[in-house]
Amino acid sequence: MIDGWKDEAEQGGVYSGDLEIDDDMSLGPLKITGDLDIDSGVTLTLTGTIYVQGDVDLESNVAVVLDEAFGSQSGMIITDKDIDINSGTDFYGSSNGGVLLLLTESSNTSSIDVDPGGGKGSDVVLYAPNGTVTIDAQALQVSAKEVVLKPGSKINYHAKLLNLRLLGDSGGDLQWAFVPGSRTEQ
Repeated sequence: MIDGWKDEAEQGGVYSGDLEIDDDMSLGPLKITGDLDIDSGVTLTLTGTIYVQGDVDLESNVAVVLDEAFGSQSGMIITDKDIDINSGTDFYGSSNGGVLLLLTESSNTSSIDVDPGGGKGSDVVLYAPNGTVTIDAQALQVSAKEVVLKPGSKINYHAKLLNLRLLGDSGGDLQWAFVPGSRTEQ
C-alpha cells in the first residue's frame, strides 16, 4: 500500500531537492526528492498525498489542514526519513471526518519526534512501523515499533478512528480496523 501511495504522489509531479515553505499554500499530490521544511506560522493545506524522500520538519506554530475535497477520506504525508513536529504545530482534518496520516519508514530512534505543545488537539495519526515515536504533546493515534511518552503526553484515541478511510491506488478505499489484543504496554 505504501508504494502505491508513493506512486500516487509522484503522479502529481516531482520537486527536485529540498522544499522550504515560507508562506501559506496548498500542496499535493507531489513527490519531493529532498527535505520538506515548513516555516513557523505557515498554514499548509494538503490537497493530495505528499511523498518526501528526506526529512520533514514542521517548525513552531504550523497548521496542516486537510482540504475539504477529501471528504471522509484521509490524506497523508509519507517520508523515508524522520519527522520533527515542533511546538504549536497543529493538524486539522476535514469536517466530514477525514484525518491526516504522517507516515515514516525510518527505523531511527527519533523517527517521529513531537515537541511540547506540538499537535495540540490534533486530527493526526502518527505511524512509524520500523522506528520510534517520541511524544511530548498529544496525538489522535500512534502506531510504531516503539512509542515513548514524555510526562504529560496524551494519545486521544477517538471514535472517528473506527471509520478511518485511506484512499488506495487500486480504486477502492482501505479501512483500518481495531484488532483485539493489539495494544501493548511495557
